Amino acid sequence: MNKKLLVGLLLSAVLIFTAGCQGVSPDPMSKPYIAVNGSGSVKAAPDTVQISITVATEERDATAQTKNAEKVEKVVAFLKEAGIQDTEIKTIGANFYPNTRWENGREIDLGFRAENIIQVETKNLDLISKIINGSVANGAERVSGLTFTLSDEGKESFLGNIIESAVNDARTQAESAVTSLGQTIDGVKSVVVVKEYSSPIYREMANYGMGDAKAMASTPVMPGELDYSINVSVEFFIK
Repeated sequence: MNKKLLVGLLLSAVLIFTAGCQGVSPDPMSKPYIAVNGSGSVKAAPDTVQISITVATEERDATAQTKNAEKVEKVVAFLKEAGIQDTEIKTIGANFYPNTRWENGREIDLGFRAENIIQVETKNLDLISKIINGSVANGAERVSGLTFTLSDEGKESFLGNIIESAVNDARTQAESAVTSLGQTIDGVKSVVVVKEYSSPIYREMANYGMGDAKAMASTPVMPGELDYSINVSVEFFIK
């Protein structure tokens, strides 16, 4: 092919390509942007409590399991009488094993031990002392602890305000950063809620015996407040 003709064709192609690109706006998603994380939180009174109740029986033979089942039935019957619903009671542990102890370097056979661990989860916080006292009085060996939480419904009532607070926090950070660079915020590229967190409150309980349970009946249980927080990741366009 003639060299002059080849050069002419290439030049024509360049001119056509250049003309075709005139007036084409750059992809808006390629604009510079800044990514920041913001957080919002609130202190809230918990509306749900979990109580772990251990029922245990020790016997010389395997009847420990049967007798412990009878104790469990008695405790559950008390809980229902106290106002706890079937859906608020569940078994979270069951153990049956040989019971021994070491004495003077020798293992002594004591028979068998049966355990059932019941968890009560209720929004009726006024029943806490009654549940602890009555469970022990009806055969429970111990109450191992209380856990106070915020239900999904409780979280929902705070959700809008916390997200708004988290987004405002992110925008404040972004504006501070870009202003120092002589830039300004020019819209939002994306917003993602990256974390939802409600910190439960734990109240350790002693291993109450019958006498202790009577004392517990008149002792108020004060759950305090828990922290409910949300983090967001926001990307802001800048110019």
